[in-house]
Amino acid sequence: MEPRHIWIKAGRAAQRRAAAASSATNVLGLHDCHRNIRGPYGGCADFLRSIAPAVRERNPRLFSRHETALLAAAPELREITAPRRETLLDTASADERIRFHPRGRTLRIAHGIADFLEALTAGRDGPAAAVFFDNADHADQTTVELLGVLLRRTDPSRLQLLIGSAGDLDWAEGCSAIRLAEEPDTEDGSCADEVLARRYIDADCVDGGPLALAAYERADPALRARRHGERAARLAADGPHGARTGALPFHLERGTEPQTAGVAALEEAARHCLLSGFYHSAVEFAERGLGLVDPRTDHRSWWNLLTGLAGALAALDRPEEALARYHEARAVTVSPRAHMAAAGSIAVLLARHLPPPRRDLTAARAWANQAVAIADLLPEAGERAAASVFHRQALALLDARTGDLAGALRTIEDGLADLQRHFGPEGRPLDRARLLHNRSRIHLETARPDLAIADLNRVIELDPHHADHYFDRARIHRELGDPRAAVADYGTAIELGPPFPEEFYNRADTWSVLGEPSRALADLDRTLVLDPDHVEALISRSALRFSLGDLPGAEEDARRGLALSPGEPRLLCSLALVLGERGDLERADGLLTAALARAADMAELWANRAAVRFDRGDAEAAVRDLDEAIRLDDTPLFRFNRALGHLALQRHDAAEHELRNLLTREDEMDPDLGAAVRAQLTRCQTGTGVRP
Repeated sequence: MEPRHIWIKAGRAAQRRAAAASSATNVLGLHDCHRNIRGPYGGCADFLRSIAPAVRERNPRLFSRHETALLAAAPELREITAPRRETLLDTASADERIRFHPRGRTLRIAHGIADFLEALTAGRDGPAAAVFFDNADHADQTTVELLGVLLRRTDPSRLQLLIGSAGDLDWAEGCSAIRLAEEPDTEDGSCADEVLARRYIDADCVDGGPLALAAYERADPALRARRHGERAARLAADGPHGARTGALPFHLERGTEPQTAGVAALEEAARHCLLSGFYHSAVEFAERGLGLVDPRTDHRSWWNLLTGLAGALAALDRPEEALARYHEARAVTVSPRAHMAAAGSIAVLLARHLPPPRRDLTAARAWANQAVAIADLLPEAGERAAASVFHRQALALLDARTGDLAGALRTIEDGLADLQRHFGPEGRPLDRARLLHNRSRIHLETARPDLAIADLNRVIELDPHHADHYFDRARIHRELGDPRAAVADYGTAIELGPPFPEEFYNRADTWSVLGEPSRALADLDRTLVLDPDHVEALISRSALRFSLGDLPGAEEDARRGLALSPGEPRLLCSLALVLGERGDLERADGLLTAALARAADMAELWANRAAVRFDRGDAEAAVRDLDEAIRLDDTPLFRFNRALGHLALQRHDAAEHELRNLLTREDEMDPDLGAAVRAQLTRCQTGTGVRP
């Protein structure tokens, strides 16, 4: 029987553990994923921490290759290795942090970890190792995302995942399911309530059993709070690093000082998650903190929690909620700095994050102006300069959005000059890199890719370990007609990691331009491992497989893509080409006609239908389709095919005229097409012209 990952559903942890032990012979360990214990990446981080030191010792290159993902998910690993590839974003101080990670970073981390485990278990002999992740129904979003990726990508014959939960898991599809009925309680009922309640708290209130839970709920609230405080003190002294985003704030907010120690722990957990890009957890911690803090007595913590919450909501594409939070903040505080920050954030939400019908560039400019006006009144020169430059970039964004690219460029260059004047050539590198990156985009908009790439070169000098900069520069190399340089930059971005499907997809397209179909195919395969629903990659791979003679593969990709994007014209075209090659010309014609009903401006569709209609014996219809294709895209190949159509219709003069005109465009033709044109012209002149 082919091995599969296993999902174990049972009400009690002891049942799940027993089922896991009997389901696999080589279980590496039990790792609890309950968010109460360690928050982001939960038991997955514990698992990585348990295996990574030995991997680093035996195979340092493997560890180093996946360092970014490993350290992001399990920061404790910094105890055994210093990060080699930190970005400006990673090292910026709190007051210099002007950017945040993109929402998709956690998915990239998940794939980086999947790559690490895949490489680690490759070529493994003997029975599969297994690892048990319990309490998956109480895991945070990063853990759920990672486990979902591992279930899809990890080969259970090498590393079998056992997933335990008390409740249902809608993301554990494809697993063998073991569902166990609730067993009678076997706990010792003779223990005193205080003992049971303490046992429950010391287990971080995770699956202590019904008797312990009942004793906890009956306990005196003051005693309960003291016990939570004692557990928090032990965790703070010698608990794992992950407790700071799990058990520590959980206990402190239930301890004897929830509005001071509890709020501080939740604020720190929310800050860590926000800066790490763990936005779902940042929202949860911030909301819990806001439920305890009083803005009248602890304005700083309240402001940090509220703005952190708003920032995380914006990152999660929940801009209306973020907007409401900023307005809530403005209604409570008279702090100039608070109003400055809120105004700047509201401006960006109105200009960029709200759904297009709700965006309001005029209102956004008013808010941005307010932020700049307050920034220019700050008393300390350095803070004033930094804040003014930062908020003026919203004005540059608005200028660009309204078409005033010259104004946007002036604002950016004024900002660069202010940074140089106030902080020298080395100060505030993250701000400087951001402005140079923004100026690069303006140069692209004004058709100056040479200046755009010069700015990105400077960004990379400032921030050499940030993969996105190389990705952006690669696209400009393509625009400048230097695909080899683009491939090199995509390679650097991929090496820096964690993996991102667009890096492989774009490099595949570049390999195709360079005439490297096998490399293009490998990168498209990789794209679809990372994102199985990447429709553009399915379109490209279907076409590439067809060109390589892989008709079953081309058909599979076309049908898979059409299931995701019904009626997509390019996929209908791919499927039509496959059917045409198999002789099913009627269905191929129908598919191309359906594609043209959706995309009549695609010359390739007209040309392909012309070929099918020619094969069906309708040369007249084929010529009409080629007329339309040439109107849209006057290529030598389309004209050559139209000449063949004229020959089939015995229109020798029209064919000869078409072919003679093509000889004036030989610089646009590859040698094979040029030779075919001359051969057909000779046949046409001798009255023997036929389709080759």
